[in-house]
Amino acid sequence: MVKPDIAAPGYQIPCALPQNRYGTMSGTGAAAARAAGGIAMVMEWTLCKGNFTSLTGKQINRMIARGAKRSSSYLYPNNVWGYGQLDINGLITRLINVL
Repeated sequence: MVKPDIAAPGYQIPCALPQNRYGTMSGTGAAAARAAGGIAMVMEWTLCKGNFTSLTGKQINRMIARGAKRSSSYLYPNNVWGYGQLDINGLITRLINVL
């Protein structure tokens, strides 16, 4: 079994900070927040905006894995990068081009 399914960027992620400031964060918390936000964007575009109203969580997982960025230096899937690096912008662009 391959784990992780996908790798999310987790180094110097732009974010809001306390006291009305912006800055960067690093680590698994920042990576998880970025992945969750990206998935929420996919769900908004597909389900809420009526583009793919019967989409399931399993299908979203498959789309994210298929749309992942991959390096020619590695074989995928693997136990370091999973199916590749999260690429929500590329995934949404591909979805828009399907319509």
